[in-house]
Amino acid sequence: MPPSLFDACEPHEDVLEGRLQEDQFAASVSGVAHDPETAPTVYSDPEEFFAKTYPTEGLQELLEMVVKAVLAFLTILKESSILHYRSKGSLAGSSQNALGGRPVRG
Repeated sequence: MPPSLFDACEPHEDVLEGRLQEDQFAASVSGVAHDPETAPTVYSDPEEFFAKTYPTEGLQELLEMVVKAVLAFLTILKESSILHYRSKGSLAGSSQNALGGRPVRG
């Protein structure tokens, strides 16, 4: 006979003490994305979230997709001409406009 759940693993303190909030038992990431102000605090604290969350295959895939999307976005920004111009000072902090070289009024 296989060991019981409590013999095979040690539950978190909130489970043992009866403080587990059922609505937080399964991660509800969509609620965080659509209404972060009302989301439970566990979702705004990465250390607490990952301490209480088992990294399922689905969660790992989601995190991988998010990281890849952010990296792709940053790569596009880095390669964009607008960012290039700004880093060279042609648009930011200059008193001349970048297209005609005439002073900007205002």
